[in-house]
Amino acid sequence: MTEPISFRVYGIPKTWHRPRFNRKTGTVYTVKQDTQWRDSITGQALAHRPPVPHDGPVGLELTFILPIPASWPEWRKAEALVALVIKKPDLENTSKAVLDALTGIYYQDDAQVAVLTCRKRYQ
Repeated sequence: MTEPISFRVYGIPKTWHRPRFNRKTGTVYTVKQDTQWRDSITGQALAHRPPVPHDGPVGLELTFILPIPASWPEWRKAEALVALVIKKPDLENTSKAVLDALTGIYYQDDAQVAVLTCRKRYQ
């Protein structure tokens, strides 16, 4: 494995949705919020990219920092700060956007990811 690279993507993490199908036109499309989030990740990653994408196994460590909803009562906000609250978005679909965004920048295919560590927390 290679030396770790760290960067921060600003914005609220979004889940990656399945492609949508337009029955009328017969076309497949990606939801706009998905492409905006992926493009944000790609933009940050390009500033830290290696000269060529890795061709061997890679490891990723992802931390998603979520805002605490203002509508939550104070007791729930306090629990969120110490990781006692588990809410959406789920880590699987949130990390999928990152894996897709880094393809072609850090690695050639997201199948090369041999170690994936994900966590989410509120701030």
